[in-house]
Amino acid sequence: MKTLKVIASLLIVVNLNSCSDEPSNENIDEIPEVVGYTYQTYNLSTDPISVTNSREFTIENNKLQSYTNVNSQTSQVLSGSYNYSNDKISEILQYTDENLSSRKQFLYNSSGSLAEYNQETIDGSQLSSYIRIAFLHTNDTIYGTALASTDGINFDFNLATAKFVLDSNKNRTYSEIYSYSNFETNIITNTYDANNNMVIENRFSKLEDGSFFNERSYTYTYENSLNTLAQIYDATFGRELLMLLNQHLEHGGNATNYYNSKYISPNCFESHSSTLYGDIVSVEFDSILNENNFSVFNDYRTLANGELFSKFTYDFTFE
Repeated sequence: MKTLKVIASLLIVVNLNSCSDEPSNENIDEIPEVVGYTYQTYNLSTDPISVTNSREFTIENNKLQSYTNVNSQTSQVLSGSYNYSNDKISEILQYTDENLSSRKQFLYNSSGSLAEYNQETIDGSQLSSYIRIAFLHTNDTIYGTALASTDGINFDFNLATAKFVLDSNKNRTYSEIYSYSNFETNIITNTYDANNNMVIENRFSKLEDGSFFNERSYTYTYENSLNTLAQIYDATFGRELLMLLNQHLEHGGNATNYYNSKYISPNCFESHSSTLYGDIVSVEFDSILNENNFSVFNDYRTLANGELFSKFTYDFTFE
């Protein structure tokens, strides 16, 4: 797909393109600091198309600090803040119309790995529900147990069990999740390139006879350009935590699930394909880059039979 490169200074010449076809993620002398970004989804039924949802994030030291969400179709205002302890994410608070609506807490073991994740969700009547996920780390596998509670004290309702396998670069190569709600087991396998970009994802469902059926696969290719979004999320959460918890899913937006690897892949997308819809659904990606080869704007578009039906964008601000 086309990439537009914006040269901010003619006095600085930066060439990060590799001579090979493999996406490049070479070190640069000075990584520019991003101070904010805006995520937007669009209403495609208007002419011209209009912004439906806009979420603005503030960033310090490449870490998320806060956000404000405005939706043109509702009067509801969402906002949130990110708190850190010992340079690790410790808490995320979300407010709906200035009332606390969600609290997420992250606890770590002595090795610095995620040991426990707690989430409190508060409804409009100020009643809370709770989820706790405990993680056990062994030499080659991480096990998770998810429980629910209505009082935040007694966690006696089983939600799911999981196991994850991460490689030496903290890339999740295997995950297996059993859900108590539907008594189903789902497996996901992932493959990465030399730059830790996810290139293949296979999803399997367990059949009644105990075998597994490959229900769909996703394939990605990448440009040489550097993915600013992944830099932010790696600095905020750390790669291992992102592989265990899907924190990025909270942002919503049409077709977001098709491109979840954008939060963990160091390079920008070039192409994407899926066995789920075959040739019916296609995608288009455009990136605008700065002089350091980082994306300052990403445009994600999904088409069905050539007609645009989903669009969302990321617009980054650098110092």
